[in-house]
Amino acid sequence: MNTIKISDQADVSRVLADAMERSHLTTVKAGKVLGYDQSSISKMKSGNMKLKIEDFPRLMKELKPGEAALLSFNFASEITGHIIPSTVSGELIRVDPYDLTGRVEDEIKQMIIAFNDAADELRSMPSVVTDRRDVVEAFKQAYDVFKFLTNFFASLYSTYPDENWQEMAYKRDRQVNKFPQRAI
Repeated sequence: MNTIKISDQADVSRVLADAMERSHLTTVKAGKVLGYDQSSISKMKSGNMKLKIEDFPRLMKELKPGEAALLSFNFASEITGHIIPSTVSGELIRVDPYDLTGRVEDEIKQMIIAFNDAADELRSMPSVVTDRRDVVEAFKQAYDVFKFLTNFFASLYSTYPDENWQEMAYKRDRQVNKFPQRAI
């Protein structure tokens, strides 16, 4: 049986240094907030030390909303063994929602094709499915959509910081959970 591995700490070095810089958070101040020395924060930024789950909320309070969102997605990805995708690295990590729209649309189109190709397998009992290639491709395409949407959500936090995106997400989650059997 396949189990999901969960960790209580995460390597956030891929985004931590940039998030701190863009939030004007120095290594010294981060150390004071988290109760670590400057050397420990430098190790976190370089990937030689992991951020503990209990330290995460204190660090989040010191970051700008968009940076906090990026770090949140990457932290969630790390502690869940990447079942939740991290943000896209490289040039696409810092783009606005407008720039991401085309890429997200392309990924969604690919996902729809993959889901259509896998429809017969997905609607069958797993024990009778002998060729799972279409199912695997549907998973990969859905994962890609989710991955690019993490950047999209983080970019909304940066672009429209006056919106309460977290509260909106909470309300939407409750709304969808109330009517899971139909699109709303």
